Amino acid sequence: MPFSIDDFAQGRFGAHGRVEIMGGVDLGVSLLEGPFNVEAIRASNLARLVYLRQYPPQRAWAILGRCRQSMLTSPEGIEAHREGLRESFVDNVRPPVAVAWVAQGDVEGFELMASFYQANFESIGVPMRCFREEAEARAWIASLLEPLARR
Repeated sequence: MPFSIDDFAQGRFGAHGRVEIMGGVDLGVSLLEGPFNVEAIRASNLARLVYLRQYPPQRAWAILGRCRQSMLTSPEGIEAHREGLRESFVDNVRPPVAVAWVAQGDVEGFELMASFYQANFESIGVPMRCFREEAEARAWIASLLEPLARR
């Protein structure tokens, strides 16, 4: 069952945007559907943290994000995203080896926002790339996971 930000939204304003987190052994999959207000980003951070504490990765893993509609957020949303990554991965749980986001159809702000999200992931030492085709994203993830599985 996916974790949804609907279960974690807090604050004066409702969360605008949709994030669902689903697990797997080597690959966590997220549905990301914006635009996102800062409340949605904070709810996503909390959902991720709770999920990872409940199901901590036991070995090298990656994240595949399926992006829909829009990836736009405010500067405050980008900062909240960075803080949430630090809280989730630097302070608590083994970080992913890689993060790949895939645009599903026409996604507003996909290219525009990519550099901000990439910088956030890189700030915790995790490479992140954006793709138009899921097969390409999965191949990139596999190229980073496979050498670690042989160790």
